[in-house]
Amino acid sequence: MAAALKIELQDEPVMTAQVIPLRRPEAIASTISRQAGPFEVPVAERKSSGIGDILITGLLVIYPALATITAIIIGLMLARG
Repeated sequence: MAAALKIELQDEPVMTAQVIPLRRPEAIASTISRQAGPFEVPVAERKSSGIGDILITGLLVIYPALATITAIIIGLMLARG
């Protein structure tokens, strides 16, 4: 028969979290609206997308998709032959 064992658990101290006050929106807005320093480049606001955005999209999205499909087709052709 299996012997019944009694397992005693020791109470561990309960850890409490420290409360960190949140910053007010006024304080956050003032740090965000600061002007760029001497070594920071200010970000120019963009009004619309141009031909450069279309070319980058083509290079980053469409080209890898076509290259993947081409690699799969070539792999299938080599596996048959």
